[in-house]
Amino acid sequence: MSVLKNRLPVREPSQTLLNLALLASILAFPALPVSASDAVAPDVADILRRLEPAERVNARIVFEPGSAFPSDQLDELDGAAALWNSGRYDEALLRLEAIGVAGRHVAVGFSWREPLTSSNTRLDAVRIGTRTIVSNPYLDFHPGNGNIFVVMEFQDATNYGWTLNLSTDNGATWTETWAWEYTTPIRDIGMAVLQDFVYVATSSDFASAQSRMRRFSTVDGSYDLTYQWHTVVIGGADVQEVEVVTNGADPAYNNRLYHLAVLADNTMVFHATDEDGGVGNMPWTQHTTGVTNAVSSLDACWNERFESRYLFATYVGTDNGIYNWSTTGASPAGSRIDINGDFWIGGPVRIAVYDGVVMIVYVYSPVAGDFGIRYFISHDDGATWSWGHAALAQADDLTVPDVTGRDGYGFTVVWGQEAGAVDPVWARHRSYQYPNWNRAEAFNDIDIMSAVPLRVERLPTGGYAAVTPTTFGLFFERLPMLFKEGFEFGDTQPWDGTVP
Repeated sequence: MSVLKNRLPVREPSQTLLNLALLASILAFPALPVSASDAVAPDVADILRRLEPAERVNARIVFEPGSAFPSDQLDELDGAAALWNSGRYDEALLRLEAIGVAGRHVAVGFSWREPLTSSNTRLDAVRIGTRTIVSNPYLDFHPGNGNIFVVMEFQDATNYGWTLNLSTDNGATWTETWAWEYTTPIRDIGMAVLQDFVYVATSSDFASAQSRMRRFSTVDGSYDLTYQWHTVVIGGADVQEVEVVTNGADPAYNNRLYHLAVLADNTMVFHATDEDGGVGNMPWTQHTTGVTNAVSSLDACWNERFESRYLFATYVGTDNGIYNWSTTGASPAGSRIDINGDFWIGGPVRIAVYDGVVMIVYVYSPVAGDFGIRYFISHDDGATWSWGHAALAQADDLTVPDVTGRDGYGFTVVWGQEAGAVDPVWARHRSYQYPNWNRAEAFNDIDIMSAVPLRVERLPTGGYAAVTPTTFGLFFERLPMLFKEGFEFGDTQPWDGTVP
């Protein structure tokens, strides 16, 4: 790949210095474990046998076979699902026994006839779904109808899986419309919204060299039975991490779906298609990335109002460094941007981009036992970088940052803190061009699981919200903003929210 000039990042100047410069000119940004592929897979029929009678009636199912499942038995597997969906549950289980699914890699998806609801709220936090042990959430919304979507991984007493959850009232209530279950963890998940569908990609042990994509209605979260699932990546190496990105937030485009993946051989692969999801006139097409040193912490973002480089990503390399990558389509480019000796200590590295301004956030540790949130920022599509701190290092562990820069309202960063009895989640905001950070505010009402990733996003009606994993499940919480919408464009009237 072509490499952007890798200048040593410089400390971003303070707002005071910028104001002086302006005056002078006037005067003159516990996860679930990942197991190795099982030699013998458990019986997917056991998942169905454990359902209560009411759950059986509510469950419209589809089976997903592993990559090694015999192709001549796929119709029989579909037949077992058809029996179940017509209410002939015992016949379906007998058909599965006849097929011999025990000890073979087969997962099951539940498209709920009546979505599962949770009315559990705690102060201002609203529970998402009914799952308790959760991880790796994603948060996005449909800019047209305002519906908000969350996917998450989960673990219960016997199974692992992931769910799709929908809110049609700006986060006040939530329903689980889909669940996918298997007996070992999936490796990774990614989600984004494009036009009429929510697209979700997964990588898993039983199809280890593949990434598979599904889609759901943006109206009611229902599973697209016609689309089923599509294999995007078929690689010679196992798929470790996946990301789904669209340009759906950009009204000038709203017509592209992107899939990025880190493979076990340290390559990063990039596929693209149009709004038809690979089933129309534009099949999934692989594009070169030039990346051969990627290990973990993949995150990616569309560049709203782009002029040249439309897609950005960040990852941790084989040298434990933090990398920025971007592409014009024909010209991918990337470079290491972190400071040598800066002691990245693991955990998520997250990226947000708007109009060529890029922010990457992560946890750093300047000395043993102290942890903080550092960011890198570029104002020229990643050609040069500055750095600063969203939160200075301290003895209490600061963890799992996330950042969004959507819709032209600056960057908002959130992070967790391991602080004892109640672990807070903090938020800060700044403009794109200046480091005019507001005061950090803790906003969560429930003790978080401080090592499990968070997500923050702008809401379709304005303001921001985060999804926070807790020991009670995943919760949706609005951020108490101290800044005004529109200040990037001179509008100082409407408020995002008020200080409680």
